[in-house]
Amino acid sequence: MYDQNTQHDTACPAAQIDPSALNAATGETRDCGGQPQTARSGGHTEAGMAVEVARASGAPPSNTAPANCITGDDYPVLVLRSGIDRLYLSYPGDLSFSKSLELHILKEQARSVIELEQAEAVYKVPGHIFEVHSKGSGLFSYILSDNAFRISLSGMGAKQTPLAYVQIKSDWLVHRGVLDAVAELDVIIEQFGCFDEIQIQANVSRADVFVDFVCAYPFAEIPIEAWVSRAKRISTHTISRNFTGYSFGLGGDLSARLYDKTKELEESKKDYLRKLWADKGWDGEATVWRLEFQFKRSVLVEMGAGTVETLLAKISALWRYSLGSWLQLTIPNPSDSSKSRWPLHPVWESLLALEWNVPLVGIDIRAKASALPSDRYLFINGLAALTSFMAREGIRDPEEGFEAFKNAARYFHNMQSDYNGKSFTDYVLEKAAAKARQFNVAFPGVGVQ
Repeated sequence: MYDQNTQHDTACPAAQIDPSALNAATGETRDCGGQPQTARSGGHTEAGMAVEVARASGAPPSNTAPANCITGDDYPVLVLRSGIDRLYLSYPGDLSFSKSLELHILKEQARSVIELEQAEAVYKVPGHIFEVHSKGSGLFSYILSDNAFRISLSGMGAKQTPLAYVQIKSDWLVHRGVLDAVAELDVIIEQFGCFDEIQIQANVSRADVFVDFVCAYPFAEIPIEAWVSRAKRISTHTISRNFTGYSFGLGGDLSARLYDKTKELEESKKDYLRKLWADKGWDGEATVWRLEFQFKRSVLVEMGAGTVETLLAKISALWRYSLGSWLQLTIPNPSDSSKSRWPLHPVWESLLALEWNVPLVGIDIRAKASALPSDRYLFINGLAALTSFMAREGIRDPEEGFEAFKNAARYFHNMQSDYNGKSFTDYVLEKAAAKARQFNVAFPGVGVQ
């Protein structure tokens, strides 16, 4: 995501959970799932409205201004969205004998040098056509993926790994909502395994909790000492020498990022976010920042949030612990050597005050389980060979160019058939079938029923 970064080793200890700080946060059930949130105090209580921050005199923060002069004018915070961006679940159990045989056959087909046989390496369930990968990953023997889920399955008889480790992809979480996405996944995983319990139960292996917001505060100019964190390492990130954000404790069991989400969209192409933001008051021009905390399994268990149900019940407490104890943006006081007494910056207080009380519902972003290419990709990139052919042959008429290109391609591949055994028709059919597998869509005569 970033092409360069600067790392700062701080004097703070490595990431640890402070049980007293967590207990101080309420354990009330709060919902999330890609929805705007409200302010708990110090501002408006309607989602998407600006949260007014406290006023203080002085200059805007800079690298040259004294540390005790960084509060400046009001910097209202406009919250646009919040929720769970990534969710990784594990399912205890054992792979059944019948499914082990089926997956083994599909994996061998995926390894075939014949593309029509590769195209058969798909696993179908209602609403999904999973690509079966030719290789496993780590301790998992089988990988199935589409645009909604990436499912890693252990081999039959594996005792050191769960039956399945699954990533629910971020677009699917937005489209279906957390509860519906998990319920759908439960049904899929249930058909693969033998379980000790009557009811399948997923454990949360990782959850990334985020808030998207607009704030004119110059984050690039924050002096590094203003960040008080239990993470040992703080990094700043740039793209083409332009500041894009910070990361805190990456690789640890608890980590965080604050980054320019509008800049990131230039690569991810998730343009549906622009509409969701605009619906909540974004003007289309202001930088949208994302503050995101990544919780791994050990932290979630220690915090009593190891299942989907408890995660959702504890999410408000997790957020307040993260911003209130683990990572803080403060107003440094050079005369006080105890950073724990430094006051929170008003912008951080506003983010800390968010409540997670919006129902868990999906949003119609037209997400699909299939990974279909866009019309733009097909009809711009896809015409590259045709236009190159027309330029080479000096053809100006597109219709004439289409016909000439098709005939030349047919002649070329038919001439090659003496070497590879594939006529023009066979070649095109194999390529189309292979693409259908990659796109997670059905192709006539291909796939396991």
